[in-house]
Amino acid sequence: EDKQDNEEQAEEVPLKKMSVKKSKKVKAPEAEIMKHKQRPKWMQRWKQFWSAPVTSFFGNVVMYFAFLFLFSYVLLLEFKMPPPDGPANSELILYFWVFTMVCEEIRQSFFVGTMPVAQKVKQYLQDSWNHVDIIALCLFIIGVICRMFNESFEAGRTILCFDFMVFTLRLIHIFAVNKQLGPKIIIVRKMMKDVFFFLFFLGVWLIAYGVATEGLLHPNDMRLSWIFRRVFYRPYLQIFGQIPQEEFD
Repeated sequence: EDKQDNEEQAEEVPLKKMSVKKSKKVKAPEAEIMKHKQRPKWMQRWKQFWSAPVTSFFGNVVMYFAFLFLFSYVLLLEFKMPPPDGPANSELILYFWVFTMVCEEIRQSFFVGTMPVAQKVKQYLQDSWNHVDIIALCLFIIGVICRMFNESFEAGRTILCFDFMVFTLRLIHIFAVNKQLGPKIIIVRKMMKDVFFFLFFLGVWLIAYGVATEGLLHPNDMRLSWIFRRVFYRPYLQIFGQIPQEEFD
C-alpha cells in the first residue's frame, strides 16, 4: 500500500508541473487581452478607423485629387519664368509631392516581398498601370529640367501640360474598383481595340478623298505646307459638316 501511495504521489507531481506551465502560457495572452481592454474605446476605434483599408483607399483618392488640383493651379496661375524669377512656392511643393511618388514607385519595385530583385522588377512591370506611372514621372522630370532654362522654357511647359494629361488618366485605375464604373472601364478598354481598326479604315478613305480633292481644286498650288494641310484637314472638317467658305460658288 505504501508503494502504491508513493507511485500516486510521483504521478501527481509532474501533473502539477504541467498544470503550472499551462497556466503560465495562458496568462501571457490573458495579460495582453487585459491591456487591450484597459485602453479607452475611442482609442481602439480611432486606430481601427485609420488602419482600415477603406480609409487608406479614400485617403489616397482625396490626396490624388489634391495633387491634380495643385498641378493644374501651377500650370495655369503659378508657372513663372526660369530662375531667378521662379519657380513659385506652390511649384516647389509640387516638386516635393512628385518626389514622394518616385520614392513610392521605388519601394513597390524593389522593397516589396521576399523575392529576388529581378523578379520584383519583373512583377512590377507586368502591371500596365505601373508603365503609366513611369511615363508620367519621367515626363515630369524632363519637363522640370527644360523649364529651368530660357531656351527650353516653352518646351518644358508643353511637356508638363501633356504630363498632366497622363496623371489625370491615372484616375481610371482608381475608379476601376467601383462596382458600376469598373466593368464599364474594362468594356471600353476592350472596345478600343476594335475602334482602332475602324479608325484605320476611316483614315485610308480620308487620305484618298483629300488627295483627290486637292488635285482637282488646287492643281497649280506648290506650297507644301498648304497642300498637306488641305489633304488632311479638309476631309476631317467635312466629316463634321464644316466646308471652307472660299470653296462655295
